[in-house]
Amino acid sequence: MRSRVQMFVAWSVLMFLGCVWSGAAFARDGEGAKPNPLASPTSEKRPVEVGDPDAADDPPGLIANDRVEGVSRLAAWLSREDRWLTHEVIDTLDQLSLRLDEVFETAPRYFSLNGLLYEIKIDSVGDAWAGFDPEEDAYVVFITQELYSGLGTDHVLAYVGGKEEILTVEKLGRVPALGLAVSKVSSRAAIEKNLLTATELGEPVALGRPRLAIDRAAPDPGHDVPSKCFLTQTPDLCLASLAFCPAGTEPFFILTGVQIFDDHESSARGKPEIEIFPFSRDTVPGDPFDDPPRTHLIFDGRYVTDKFGRSVYLPDVNKKDRWYDVSNFAMLPLMFDPLNPAQVAEGAGTWVASMVEDDDRRGILETDFAGSVTARIFRDVGANQSFVERIPFLNLRILRPGIIRGLFRSFIFDRGDDFFEPIGFTPEVMCRDGLLGDPVIIPGDDWELRGTFRCARSCGGPPPPSCNSTQCANSCGGPGQGFCTAGGQCVCA
Repeated sequence: MRSRVQMFVAWSVLMFLGCVWSGAAFARDGEGAKPNPLASPTSEKRPVEVGDPDAADDPPGLIANDRVEGVSRLAAWLSREDRWLTHEVIDTLDQLSLRLDEVFETAPRYFSLNGLLYEIKIDSVGDAWAGFDPEEDAYVVFITQELYSGLGTDHVLAYVGGKEEILTVEKLGRVPALGLAVSKVSSRAAIEKNLLTATELGEPVALGRPRLAIDRAAPDPGHDVPSKCFLTQTPDLCLASLAFCPAGTEPFFILTGVQIFDDHESSARGKPEIEIFPFSRDTVPGDPFDDPPRTHLIFDGRYVTDKFGRSVYLPDVNKKDRWYDVSNFAMLPLMFDPLNPAQVAEGAGTWVASMVEDDDRRGILETDFAGSVTARIFRDVGANQSFVERIPFLNLRILRPGIIRGLFRSFIFDRGDDFFEPIGFTPEVMCRDGLLGDPVIIPGDDWELRGTFRCARSCGGPPPPSCNSTQCANSCGGPGQGFCTAGGQCVCA
């Protein structure tokens, strides 16, 4: 097998693609052949773009030819021994990417390579799964290009019924296909605990009995959690388009749903995880290159801790044009003082969120020196109609000067990740939705958020700290340079 891969450029296109397009049947060992998915797909064909414009920026595959044989044996087995592919697994794959240990009893969770930990996942790819019968129909298991890219950006190494095929990226969108994908483990605690016992990537894998057992534990937040719940209420009133929250509460955007309209990855790369990077005036790092932006808002079917220490489930966002519900995730405090409109004019409470598909390092925003992008800042939302102002970050003056450089370098320069447009809003949106506390939708061209603006506080926690306006201003550089929020926190303007 390895020699054929290495000779692919010379003759594999003629041999394998000729075979594929001629409709050669996929043979099955034992009971006879199942229908050829390449010759007669089970659903309407929909072409997939070949030649991803972002391909040049994609990192190379994790493994080279010296390790692909071990991974290919795993893919071949999964394509041949189909008793594990039950209707329950197929339905779950429509919602989640499943780790090997979630499908097989003795499969390892972690794989090691060069002192790093990885997880291998199974992704369902394409739109040909409608009406699929695992007892009758054949399917493709391929190695995604993020795991092995030795065949270039337009082809993948695949298996059907245990037999090797080399398929075009376009073909993957037309057949029932499962991709073997890989993601790096970023938890330091998990690495230190499991690195010595992890299975070396490329070595034989003992899978054991098939069964479906999803285990998505909440990650360790890494610090003492002050509260396990929060209480919310509608703001008291609006004045000059700014909301007033009761004493001891903070204005928050509470996330209740997300959807994407565009998929920036080809089918060959599987379904890299969706991540949201929210930037506010007090969270943007000083230098995104020395200290790159990080996030734990990773939508891959996991529990994460919100701003009030609650463990909230973030669904695995895999499909376009579908709302994924979120259970009231306290995402971002707006941090503004409605009694001082000048603070808002200078940027207090304004935030921008960007969405990416993780190409390489999960939870870390990759940056590079190319390209430009424009943020959509929302000031009005009503009856699902949004009025937006496109503000280039290069000319953005509503944020304090101390973070303009960070935002500029983070957004103006190109990213290694596939990047969804940044969208955000000013605190005025809280009062311009027409009905305080009602759900609003913040739309973009590539993705949109659903949520509510509420006044929130910890339940059962200590009383809010006191904040002296004069001391706050002095600590921020002088009069007019800082303000106290309703929750007793000093914020520098």
